[in-house]
Amino acid sequence: MSDSPYILPWLDILYGTLESLAILVGLTLNSLALRYFYKRRHQLSNLLFLLITVNDLVILTSCIPTAVSMLSNRNAVLFNYRGVCILAGFLFNISSRMSVFLIALLALARSISLLFPFRLRRNRVVYLLPLCIYLFLNLLLASLPLIFSKKMYYFHSISAACSWGVNDLSFVGGEVGRNYTSAWYGMTYSTIIIPWFAPAVIVLVSFAFSLHSLLKSGRQRRKMTVGQNQELDREASKNLTGSGTGSSRNGNHGNAMRSTNHATMTIVIATSVYVIFNVPGWMMNVIMLLSLRDQNFNTFFSGFSGIYLGYFMTILSVVLNSASNSLIYFSRMDLLRKENGEMFCWILSRIKVTMRGCGRTSKSNSP
Repeated sequence: MSDSPYILPWLDILYGTLESLAILVGLTLNSLALRYFYKRRHQLSNLLFLLITVNDLVILTSCIPTAVSMLSNRNAVLFNYRGVCILAGFLFNISSRMSVFLIALLALARSISLLFPFRLRRNRVVYLLPLCIYLFLNLLLASLPLIFSKKMYYFHSISAACSWGVNDLSFVGGEVGRNYTSAWYGMTYSTIIIPWFAPAVIVLVSFAFSLHSLLKSGRQRRKMTVGQNQELDREASKNLTGSGTGSSRNGNHGNAMRSTNHATMTIVIATSVYVIFNVPGWMMNVIMLLSLRDQNFNTFFSGFSGIYLGYFMTILSVVLNSASNSLIYFSRMDLLRKENGEMFCWILSRIKVTMRGCGRTSKSNSP
């Protein structure tokens, strides 16, 4: 348990409960979405959604010990097991960084499809190669404490998580809290932080472009007459239900417009949620990066506001974002809801059949 006078037990319980609920909802819905995206992984957007879903599952799983710690007066609990501490810290370190890069790839792919709608854009190597390079870079950065630090990943009662600091690395020198002004410290910290929020630039630019495209499409639709809109609706409905004898030009245009706008809106919503939850963390790291020469920049994170605001920026916001992604999938993708609804109906039907069989067996065995 932390000895800090700024720790409030009731606020820890609130944070821990919120984090636990987000983990429960996120693990459940992301697991259901995983099957849906895996079956459709041959399409680029679904492949990226699949990778985001896998990454969110890793984030949520690695934060289970943290939620338990928050609900236990910031005691180590699960982190008492050395393997859990290292594995949870290592996985969260990687997955939290990968999330921004995956969102950046998804937003970039949507922007390219809007800019060049008639060009072949299915070459996955263009997207997967940078992803593999970025993953390798993050594996290397997350392994620094395992290679150069005597402490490796260790439990912090203040943050209720297992992590490490730049000053723990042997080539930086000094104990924790010292030599913040050294050239090695600034160079190492910059190398670790810049790859984390650099993809945020791509996310923001692609988000702005997709939003502009949606607004432009809406203006074009409003310029059409009521009769033209109704004709597009009728033709699109025929093509979607298969009742039409052929696909007209208007029908194809209506279908394409709705499909493109719906997909773009889904990605805009996912990007917006990501930006909302991660802008505080980006700002924190930018401030710390620009304040490396100030030996007192770390004092902010030792007070009441710093402890709880820092926890929200670094852990809770990431967990909430991972859970929110699954809610977006189920709210925006009709086929995903339909498939899982059919699966639950099948499971319930099998349970009923089993229960009936057990009932008949018990009756036949009764004297």
